[in-house]
Amino acid sequence: MKLQKYLIAFLLFSFALHATNKHSKITADPKVNIEISNIVTNGLVLPNNTISFNGVEDLEIEFDVKASYTGTNTKYFEGILNCYYYEPNSFDNEIAQYYDNGVAPQYLFQNAAKLQYSNGTYIYTNRQKLRFKRSTVYNTGCSIVFRYRTEALTTDISNKLTYKITGGTKTGSETSKASTANITLTNLSSSDGLPLLINNKIIVPEKEGEEIGTRSIDLSFDFNCTYGSKLINGYYPGAIVQIADNLSVKANLTEWITPIVTNGTLTFKNLKIKSSDISATSYLKIRFKFQEKEINLNCALVSGYTGKPILQNIIGNNQTVTPGGTAKPFTFNDSPYVDFTIPCNYRGCAVKYDYRYINTFKWQIRTQNSNWSDISNATSKEYSPSTTFFKENTYYRRIAFYDSEQYNISNTISITLSDMNLQNSICCDQNLPLPTSQPQEITGNISNVANTTYQWQICVEPTSAAPVWKDIPSATNSNYKHIFTEAAMRGTNITGFRRLLKSNSLVISTSNQTNISRSTSTPRSTLRVPKIETEENLLIENINIYPNPIINSFFVEGPIDINNVSIYDSFGIRLNIEKYQKSKDLIEINTSKLQSGIFLLKIDNTSFSKTLIKN
Repeated sequence: MKLQKYLIAFLLFSFALHATNKHSKITADPKVNIEISNIVTNGLVLPNNTISFNGVEDLEIEFDVKASYTGTNTKYFEGILNCYYYEPNSFDNEIAQYYDNGVAPQYLFQNAAKLQYSNGTYIYTNRQKLRFKRSTVYNTGCSIVFRYRTEALTTDISNKLTYKITGGTKTGSETSKASTANITLTNLSSSDGLPLLINNKIIVPEKEGEEIGTRSIDLSFDFNCTYGSKLINGYYPGAIVQIADNLSVKANLTEWITPIVTNGTLTFKNLKIKSSDISATSYLKIRFKFQEKEINLNCALVSGYTGKPILQNIIGNNQTVTPGGTAKPFTFNDSPYVDFTIPCNYRGCAVKYDYRYINTFKWQIRTQNSNWSDISNATSKEYSPSTTFFKENTYYRRIAFYDSEQYNISNTISITLSDMNLQNSICCDQNLPLPTSQPQEITGNISNVANTTYQWQICVEPTSAAPVWKDIPSATNSNYKHIFTEAAMRGTNITGFRRLLKSNSLVISTSNQTNISRSTSTPRSTLRVPKIETEENLLIENINIYPNPIINSFFVEGPIDINNVSIYDSFGIRLNIEKYQKSKDLIEINTSKLQSGIFLLKIDNTSFSKTLIKN
């Protein structure tokens, strides 16, 4: 009886075990498979995943590596595809093909991989190139192992692929020799031709308008490495450019770069340094590693602007010349200055403008096909080009210096040729009957030149001897609709508009000018219009705005929808502002990010408008 019970229990256990194993086989997720194809090498490809030096000193291997997965686990879709280098852990011909032989792996490459769906399979393919020195590979061979991993799963999810490299000359009887490495800085310059090093400092503006200040730099350095008898910290050299101080790394300007050569030049373009990433003791650092050698090259100090900004550094307007012609002298609308706020007293506060220290200048020039460069001996406030213009557009700007470290860049003057066959015309002049009338949209043709952009400009005194044109923020479409925020007055009743055509941020054409004229008086027929009590009039009468002038915020009181409250700047551009519904009929507007000036508040779908002043 007992034997029968044991037999029944055993059969039940076996059946359960069989069912579990069967279920496991059905639901087990397939692993990510790795394949190598399209191998190109200066060595010799042999059977059984083996590549030989075949007598060459530098073995180069280029190939496609593919990771593929046929399951449905979304955690497998994004991961890291990498390749390790393994040496034998002894001199008895043992090949390091497995992970349990005590040999520390070294990365050859590591790529972020995102598997893409194709015909029932998720696939990632990448072209790779590897290079090996014959003197670094044991005559007993070495191994390279390809794997795919994902941080979301702790288990090994790939069927690793192993290749053997043979034909090296390294033996275990060689005299111990250390690796060597050195780097030499060959270039440190500004990406846009600005003065970079001032008193051995890279100066970064604290703010650029409302945004964090940045500087863009170009950097190059030469490196020279020789392998020793032991490969300790990776087969190839590696480098990264950072902002650091004495305590920590503040920001990585690049990722780790791993060149597959031991001698050469690394070049980095447009590395952006943010003012938010620097401290009082920050510096630019190149960190370079090769085998057991690590080099930290501190290139320059990094500092932010101090003191007040330089203002009113304006040098004139764009010009159009015929081929073979010369430019008119540049006009100067004002002198650069630094503003200082003096302490308040019983007479109130005032602003002091200091011109004394703005006495150092540098003029620069560039074309469509060149970068900014200094003009020799052009270091005074004034400059007028004597160049005859024939082939391409030319651009000028002035840099004003103050207090040895602070500087300001002027507007850019473009000298454009008149026969470049560019479509850039706008239409037409408008005459508005009332001081409060708003203009129709100004239309322009579409450029026939590829990869061009538009920038609209405004001039409040277009009939003056030296009109000042300013860019209208966000006005970058082919057409432009302007909104006047103040009624017309004598002297400012004519406003000019024009459109710039740009390529790679440089002006290549300036359109014709169109003027909008507004009446400064109200026709008699509109003076005695009886007031009609409408729902809109009743709404407007119940709107209260306070305080005005404003500082950091103000309130709109009345039965209005928060989504209908809009603020426009002096150019008629609608601003992105923060609005809060404090109670049923009370809205708070945050203006802390706005510069001082005059703004217009409008209630959409009504005729209500209110001029606001921010101190």
